[in-house]
Order: sequence, then C-alpha cells, then structure tokens
Amino acid sequence: MSNEELCALAKGGDTEARNRLLETNLSFIRQQANKIYGQSGSGCLDVDDLIQEGCFGLMEAIDRFDPERGTKFLTYAVWWIRKFMQETVSIVTASDAVSLDELEDFSYFVQNLHGFQKLGLELNPDWLDEDEDISAWCGVLTEKWEGVCAAAIDIDSDSYVLFPTAAAQLADLQRLAGEIGHRIDAAERM
Repeated sequence: MSNEELCALAKGGDTEARNRLLETNLSFIRQQANKIYGQSGSGCLDVDDLIQEGCFGLMEAIDRFDPERGTKFLTYAVWWIRKFMQETVSIVTASDAVSLDELEDFSYFVQNLHGFQKLGLELNPDWLDEDEDISAWCGVLTEKWEGVCAAAIDIDSDSYVLFPTAAAQLADLQRLAGEIGHRIDAAERM
C-alpha cells in the first residue's frame, strides 16, 4: 500500500495505518535527523531527539496532507519533518535547555534560564521565592510571561527539558507528544 493510501486511511482514524506510515518512513526520518544533527552540531540534543521530533512532523503531515494537490506524501511530509526538527534545535539552542533533574538550587535555576531572555522574555529573580521548588518557579514565570509558558518535555523517567512555548500551542504539543509516547506539559505540572 502506498504512503498516499495509508495517509488517507490514517486521516480517517485508522491508527494501524498511521503506525504503518510511521514505521515505513522511519528510515527517512532517521536520515533527515542525521543531516540536521550534522548541520547543527547540537550538544543538547542527540539524534534520537531529532528522530522523535521528525515523528511529530510526520504526524502533522498526515493530518494536513491533501492528495488533491498532486504531490507525493513524502515530498509534502519532508517539509513538516524538517520543520519540527529545526524548531527543536532552535528552541534548545536559544533556551540553553535546562534539564530539571540537574537543577539543584535557586541560583542554578535562574542562571540557566537566561537563555529564555534571548527570546525577549524578561527574567527577574525577585519574582521567585528561593524557598519554593522548580514547579512553583515555572508557574510564576508562566504568569509573568503573557501568552508564553515555561513548558517541559519528558526526556526519560527522571529528566525534563525546559523550553518556552506559546501557551496557545501547548495543547497541540501535548497531543503530538502523546502520539509517540512522550509527555509535554507546562513545567509547573511536571
């Protein structure tokens, strides 16, 4: 069965077709991840992280693909796959991704969030109570950053990476992460 036929079934709610599309195109996603990893020289992400993002991109492509336009599915999907990978590299690079399990004290937390300022987000340490925990600090930042929240992605069982995202996009990120067995949420809830 072709990618285009599988995509039509997947858009109709066939989860088996969606999974088959993912399995069928995983080597292509891996190839794209290796290219982007080589170009970015990202020390904060590994190739597996980029593959995961490529899977998110493929899922987005499935939802948006229109066979009436006459393009092959993979020709269309490559744009979404690369977009998700490149956005993740940009976020991690811009935010100096902070792994929550490594944040042991207040000063380390504040020091490592300075990358968020590169995105124009104000960070005033006076907003945060040193006696609180990471979840409370992230909740305060989300309140202060209008329309932006401090989000976190579950990297493994005890490691999370903080990143800023538009609050309006959080639900979409949660849905996409759930589709491939990961968790993204507002950092104060992680």
